[in-house]
Amino acid sequence: MKSRLFIYFAISALFSCSHEEVETKLVEAEAVKIASKSDLGKNIYFQGIDDIEKIDGSFYLLDSDINKIFCTDEDLNYKFSFMESGGAEYEATGSVRIACFNEVIYVADVSAGKIMLFDKNGKFLKNHRSDHWGIGDFFVFDAGIATFNDNENYKEKPFMIWNEVKGTKSFFGKKADKRLKNADRHLIRLSKGKMMSVYAENRPIIEIYSDEGEQLSEKDLGDLALFNPVLRYYEKDIEKNPSTALVLIPDIYYTSGKLYLLITYMNSKEEWFSDVVIECEVNIDRNKIQATKIIKLDKKQWYESLFIDAESETLFVGGEAIIEKYSLP
Repeated sequence: MKSRLFIYFAISALFSCSHEEVETKLVEAEAVKIASKSDLGKNIYFQGIDDIEKIDGSFYLLDSDINKIFCTDEDLNYKFSFMESGGAEYEATGSVRIACFNEVIYVADVSAGKIMLFDKNGKFLKNHRSDHWGIGDFFVFDAGIATFNDNENYKEKPFMIWNEVKGTKSFFGKKADKRLKNADRHLIRLSKGKMMSVYAENRPIIEIYSDEGEQLSEKDLGDLALFNPVLRYYEKDIEKNPSTALVLIPDIYYTSGKLYLLITYMNSKEEWFSDVVIECEVNIDRNKIQATKIIKLDKKQWYESLFIDAESETLFVGGEAIIEKYSLP
């Protein structure tokens, strides 16, 4: 898998703080299908699944190790693949994330300073070049491409919206610590003209902005007690060695008023694994978030990507040489 830096914080620090308790249920997800390496089709191999998107019943799975996108049906049956490693305008040198908008697939190639556009059949359309593209999530909407800004003014304005039609770039966000440039950062679109960012500043922070870049809310994940149920879930291992226990957030997903956080955990033996997803209710009008479920997965595996298909009520997680499909409990 590609080398990535994750949002993280020490669990022991949370125990020293007082937080409002959240009513959270622990439920188990039922594994529907687990595919690994060549299971997508004959002689079709992937190293790891780093991002997942969907268009019209087809899933698009990004493998950034080999800079390739695999297209499958809803049952993860292989259909075709596209994109290659290389320096041509339709090739990638360091693909990080993908996003879909109006049946177009956007691929962020941060190493080459570009975002490539493909149609849903894998045909290359064009690319956008900029020295501002940041490493982390991005999304596309009517106003343009919203992403992280990695230019000189990052410390003052960490986010950017680039409008191709108008040829304009607008920068926004609160003054950020320069260390955040090295954190794995998430930026997602909410409904009702709002967006959400999740990043680390000693500990994870959730911010909600308007589409125009006005900050509407800032919440500390610890203050929201989102991780209290996770701490209880891992408490036996934490008691053995609390100073080394860490929780990471490799991916998040928002759909139908719910925010899902993929949790990766390092135990006292310094072993990394993911086996839970936190489901949160999001009240957009009040800019509030509350954890409601801990979804326990079937395997303990290193995962990097998360996708929720609300229509079929299924959850997908992708990781090193594996992608899994679960029924949402």
